[in-house]
Amino acid sequence: MVDKLQRFRNMTFIWTEVSFFSQWWESAHPTKRRVVRKLLAEGRLEIMTGGWVMTDEATTHIYGMLDQLIEGHQWVKNNLGLTPKSGWSIDPFGHGSTVPYLLKMSGISATIIQRIHYAWKQWLAERQMGDFLWRQNWDSDGHTDLLTHNQPFDIYSIKHSCGPHPQVCLNFDFRKIPGEYTEYSLRAVPIDQYNVKQKAELLLEQYGRTGSLFPHNVVLMPLGDDFRFDHDIEWNQQYGNYKMLFDYINQNKDKYHAEVSFGTPSDYFAAVKERTQSFQTLKGDFFVYSDIFAEGRPAYWSGYFTTRPYWKILDRELEASLRSAEILYTVALNRARQHG
Repeated sequence: MVDKLQRFRNMTFIWTEVSFFSQWWESAHPTKRRVVRKLLAEGRLEIMTGGWVMTDEATTHIYGMLDQLIEGHQWVKNNLGLTPKSGWSIDPFGHGSTVPYLLKMSGISATIIQRIHYAWKQWLAERQMGDFLWRQNWDSDGHTDLLTHNQPFDIYSIKHSCGPHPQVCLNFDFRKIPGEYTEYSLRAVPIDQYNVKQKAELLLEQYGRTGSLFPHNVVLMPLGDDFRFDHDIEWNQQYGNYKMLFDYINQNKDKYHAEVSFGTPSDYFAAVKERTQSFQTLKGDFFVYSDIFAEGRPAYWSGYFTTRPYWKILDRELEASLRSAEILYTVALNRARQHG
């Protein structure tokens, strides 16, 4: 990541789970650490949410949610000298109202969500409410409002995120790793001078359809998936092909009336706020989650509320022990300072 962002000067990248980032950081050379801080200062690398993990929002107790957020934010502050400003919660299976409240109280001003009931996605799309203010039920003056962006399609993979037509979006996932045989590696064709016009217009059509679901003309298209950018060659493939597409579109602004670039969620929210004077407000949560991946029929993600009771009680007992230890540590530390 560090090497590629140094090489590709206009590329951006985001990182969410601090637990994994901290493992890399512990063994990183001081030179690498300096480059990371420089990339963060430039806004080309962004730490999203800043939690130790991307917390589950369905069965997790508020203490667990809060503890991992504190752990992550303290690490980010102590090692990187910053406080995250945007949230990224694209893989919890359903979204509750607790996490946005905690994010707001931690200094985060906007967040992105993904997995909500397909009927909610349709409802938001029909009303152009993909960006909305998420407010707590008890809030009468808006002090808990958190600007929230709902990714409008099924899931976060490129196949589903570039627009409403997955079979078209497969043309724009350029990962081709020797020995891997996937639907995108078989579909996507590298961009060259002969197909760039046709591919650029195909991509812009998807962007335009996505933009029609929002009250402004800014589109956020995540470029990634599970277990991605883990091979050197994929960085070159994704960046090189998208740069050709972006350059062609931007060189023909008068024709396409569009401008595209790499960016971070903070860049997106800044552009949206420039173009939008007010946002609609929603209260409540997005449970129960349901998608339509299983055999083309709705699949309700409700079983996790009742399954694995042993693990759930063990989790609560461990949380109680951890909390007790933290309280005792705080008391002992304060007494030592008073009498030291």
